[in-house]
Amino acid sequence: VSYHPEVARIAQNYATALCKFLQRSDLGLSDIRNYMGFHEETLICALPQEIRTKISETAMDAVHEAAGQHEDRLDSAMQLQKEVASGKCWLDMDPTSGKVLRMVHIVKLNLTRGDGYTCKKIGEMDQDRQIVVGCKPKPPGTKIRSGELPRQALDRLLHEEFPAMNIQISTHVSESSKTEPSEQYSVTSKYIASEFTAVVLDSVEDMLLTNVSPSVLTSKTFRLGGVPPQDPNEEPLEVMPVVMGDDAGGKKVSVYAWFPAPSLRIARSSSEKSCESALARSRML
Repeated sequence: VSYHPEVARIAQNYATALCKFLQRSDLGLSDIRNYMGFHEETLICALPQEIRTKISETAMDAVHEAAGQHEDRLDSAMQLQKEVASGKCWLDMDPTSGKVLRMVHIVKLNLTRGDGYTCKKIGEMDQDRQIVVGCKPKPPGTKIRSGELPRQALDRLLHEEFPAMNIQISTHVSESSKTEPSEQYSVTSKYIASEFTAVVLDSVEDMLLTNVSPSVLTSKTFRLGGVPPQDPNEEPLEVMPVVMGDDAGGKKVSVYAWFPAPSLRIARSSSEKSCESALARSRML
């Protein structure tokens, strides 16, 4: 590598990231690939941004070449190049097809509370208009940034999204991946997800929740506190306080709500039906 100093720098940073990964306190002494949750993609994410950009250069050149003079594809290539430069993804080559892969590593958080409810993101606050732009309910999560390992990305997510909550993180981490076409960038994207499990230790009474109608989940936009439950038999949606940081500025601010587990819904529904049947029988006597 003395003739290729750039390759030497990449190898050095990769080795540093690997050593950082091996220093985890919960690491078991077993086969590195099969039993330690080791993924090369994770280590690429932990590399400095300039090294990740260098690794992506060959694939980025291929994207620009494939775009040719096609205006839309050239625009997609420029957007992809900006995302790579921002540290939100990096580029690889599929070893089988030889096609470019947009690599995105994300961290998900399966956050529950003592009564079995699960936390999900339901939208983002438009601070200028003071309305929530709704989205399909999904677990809290974030893209891993350059220089981060999954646990560091999780710590950042907790600090930014749930700063006032007392949360206990499980040592168990599950890994998954999926590959699908990306229309925005005209390439195939591979999403690698590290999912953590955690429980909130705070009581429900201390969470300052706002009850709104579940109908907001089908609305493109809504206002917090502006859609109270209409039906007394309707299960309200418990929305958490919106965290507005001092440096929020024009940043998107996530809105989260608590959802009952399917087993709780079934149990509650069965209980309500039993009460209705008992009431009907008592009226007949």
